[in-house]
Amino acid sequence: MRHFHVTKTVTSSAPTVNYTNATMNNCAMTGHSMQNGIFINLTSTGSNFSGDNIQNGDFINADLENSNFAGADLSGANFTNANLTGANFTGTNLTGADFTNTIGIP
Repeated sequence: MRHFHVTKTVTSSAPTVNYTNATMNNCAMTGHSMQNGIFINLTSTGSNFSGDNIQNGDFINADLENSNFAGADLSGANFTNANLTGANFTGTNLTGADFTNTIGIP
């Protein structure tokens, strides 16, 4: 089942993406601005998030195996219990990111 929701944030006029429980394998989502995005339980193996701005993104329990985050801004992102096996984080800003119980820690 796919759930794709766009809602407005309280503190900003920019939309917040919500991909909770979505399956989007091998997707190209490069160069997007998705601050505070919600990716809880997302299955997105082999996807390309390079150059994206996903500050404070919530990736709890996400399966991101073999995904590409090269050059992305993931500062403050939460990857608790996520699968990051084989993911590429070359040149990625991971300042303050949470990798508690993550598989394949970068």
